[in-house]
Amino acid sequence: PAAPSTFYAAAGFHLYRSDDGGATWGVFAAGLNRDFGIRDLVLDRRDPDLLYAVGLGGIYRSRDRGETWARLLAQDAYTLVTVDGRTLLAGTGTGLLRSTDAGRTWKEVLQASLPRSVRLPQRNVFWLKNDPAAPSTIYGRASEYRLVPDQTTTFLIRSTDGGATWQKLRDFYTLGISPRDPNTLYAAYFYDVFRSTNGGRTWTVIYHLDGTTISEVEVDPFDPRTIYLGTNGEGVLVSRDGGATWQPANAGLARQGRQEIHDFSFNPGVPGLVYALPLEGGLYKAEF
Repeated sequence: PAAPSTFYAAAGFHLYRSDDGGATWGVFAAGLNRDFGIRDLVLDRRDPDLLYAVGLGGIYRSRDRGETWARLLAQDAYTLVTVDGRTLLAGTGTGLLRSTDAGRTWKEVLQASLPRSVRLPQRNVFWLKNDPAAPSTIYGRASEYRLVPDQTTTFLIRSTDGGATWQKLRDFYTLGISPRDPNTLYAAYFYDVFRSTNGGRTWTVIYHLDGTTISEVEVDPFDPRTIYLGTNGEGVLVSRDGGATWQPANAGLARQGRQEIHDFSFNPGVPGLVYALPLEGGLYKAEF
């Protein structure tokens, strides 16, 4: 956020950094385990030199823009968010860990928060994200596996107190949060896009895709009426009127890149500049 021309990217077992807006890239990661498979990269909102890498080898922290690293957690993890200078939340293959001392110690917080009827021994938390208007409100995607019957349930979770306590929301896959109104949320489940205007208490279907599942929903950080969908088969869809109408936005995407878009990123210094990450690989940008 403090240096819009500096990008970080993860690909398999390597970290990359660009200091010229993505024109050139260099591999770096001194101090990381050679077998460290990277699943997430997190920049601290308050400190431009602070970077976290999350993956198969746990969680690492760098205080010098990724030049050197120290491990904070040895357990495999999927994702991480920061709440303030000392509070961290990590999604793992067994639940959700919280640290209030900048990563020195960790405590499981999800299991005790949910009703006893939904507590299961096998739970994954795949992603976490802060509400842009209220960082202490955090949403996540969790899944639970039941041996009898053999089934997996995926649902959203939410905390409004910096990750200390949690509640289970509906069975959605992904979530987009309005940058100005915490009560306006967009979510997706299989072929449908939902909207809530009351903080997730009730939901309305606003769009349906025939035969194509939705893998990602993001709200433009500069324009809350602009919403991006990543799909599994149709590439990128964009709405500029709060979800009333949708249009494809695939110019320049390689054909194989249209199979599934699984993440979007935005440049905090350039309104309308959007980055898309296809599951098949590569990094694409577009200006809207």
